[in-house]
Amino acid sequence: MNISVKATALEFDRAAMRVELDDGRTLSVPLAWFPRLARATPEQRANWRIGYSGNGLHWDELDEDISVEGLLAGRGDDTGSAHTGERRSRANAPGGAARWTRGAQGAKFAASPRSATQHSGPAMRPSGRAPGEMRAVALEPGFAKHAEGSCLVRFGDTHVLCAATVEDRVPPFLRHSGRGWVTAEYGMLPRSTHSRTEREAARGRQSGRTLEIQRLIGRALRAVTLLDGFGERQVRIDCDVIQADGGTRTAAITGSQVALHLAFDYLARNGLIESMPLTGGVAAVSCGLYRGAAVVDLDYAEDSDAEADANFVFAEGGALVEVQATAERAPFGRAAFGELMDLAAAAAERLFALQRAAIESALRARDAAAA
Repeated sequence: MNISVKATALEFDRAAMRVELDDGRTLSVPLAWFPRLARATPEQRANWRIGYSGNGLHWDELDEDISVEGLLAGRGDDTGSAHTGERRSRANAPGGAARWTRGAQGAKFAASPRSATQHSGPAMRPSGRAPGEMRAVALEPGFAKHAEGSCLVRFGDTHVLCAATVEDRVPPFLRHSGRGWVTAEYGMLPRSTHSRTEREAARGRQSGRTLEIQRLIGRALRAVTLLDGFGERQVRIDCDVIQADGGTRTAAITGSQVALHLAFDYLARNGLIESMPLTGGVAAVSCGLYRGAAVVDLDYAEDSDAEADANFVFAEGGALVEVQATAERAPFGRAAFGELMDLAAAAAERLFALQRAAIESALRARDAAAA
């Protein structure tokens, strides 16, 4: 197999390894796939190299070789300990012995692709993505001009506009309590799907699905909000699905966190609160079992044919906020659930980084406008 995509950078977090590719994609792979890396110290993991032509990663001290080809195919390391059969020769790299380059991150490397030490890997996803590879994710803060905070979030072909409104009132059960409230409303535009969906306003009632999703969004946001930190005000997040291709609720949660942060920033800039009433970020991603393999960030083609699907909501730092998991066909075990959770945790770390970047960009724009 001729792999033209090359690795350019690598970083680790608590549960995952993220590999930057030269085509702009980022592969987020659970450390559990590579037992030697999972057991290694942070210092040992940091001693990595990118080698000949950029199509492999290597750790001298750990005797670990990982190929870009294997990562794209969703293959991990099923060896786990230093037996004779798992030692790889580096002489098979293109052009003979591997050649190494070093960069600012310490040792950057790539070694020859592995064969015997990798298992066969799962069936190809309809999109061609690796199991741990998300769709292209983009967060565009400040999209709605008049809202106190807003964000247009894109998970591939799923696009959701999240707009925050600050209201000087709270639900009746919070009156005279000194506490605020965060809530959400969710809806899908009629042509966000393949065929036109009737507006729920025209039907005169919201569906059970809509109510479930907007309550989930509200719970997720309140989990990281200090409700006694912004007075008797309510922040209402409107989540409107412009285009749906799977994962609308998880995209809505991820975008709503940016909109909420910007709404609180609006209050702070206007002298209405003294500090940010958030304990951190919150983000969500879907996972599922597709043709027997655990995969992350399901699009519609996968979601409609998955053996199991799950939505994971994480607080920044890795703590769980909520999990929704369903066996669509046969029950699945704890090991499979663990694979799903590992994929989700790695993806959530990537989403938190995107949220921070979007918020920082929006705050700089507000600073510039105020200057």
